[in-house]
Amino acid sequence: MTTKKTSQSEQETQEVAQKIKRILTNNPDKNVIALTGNLGAGKTKLTQFLAKEFNILKNIVSPTFLIMRKYELPHNKLNYFYHVDAYRLKNEKGLEKIGIKKIINNKKNIVIVEWADKVEKIIPDNALWIDLQHGKNKKERIINIKNE
Repeated sequence: MTTKKTSQSEQETQEVAQKIKRILTNNPDKNVIALTGNLGAGKTKLTQFLAKEFNILKNIVSPTFLIMRKYELPHNKLNYFYHVDAYRLKNEKGLEKIGIKKIINNKKNIVIVEWADKVEKIIPDNALWIDLQHGKNKKERIINIKNE
């Protein structure tokens, strides 16, 4: 199933983040969000809104040069929120070296992967794929959510 949402504002993108959190909360074995889209389409912004939905108060910045950042989740049911940026990777081997399979397999972790199409082989079949594209104007974003 695919849902298409057009966002005209940060408030509407926050509402998409709320929907994504509900999907993850209602599907305990779904813990990976695979983000795709053009440069500047809003992958990091959506990740920031998701972090906010999970009550992470720290400033979320893209881990482009670090590849991955880890944030503790203030929930009893969940452990960590991992933010992965695969932009600089050629394939999934760089993530395998830092233990991504173990991280993904732990269903108490939420894992967000930007540029997931570059590391598609490590993304589980049940991942929530979200494609973000620029819209007709500067603020508009087209958000397609697959595998709800």
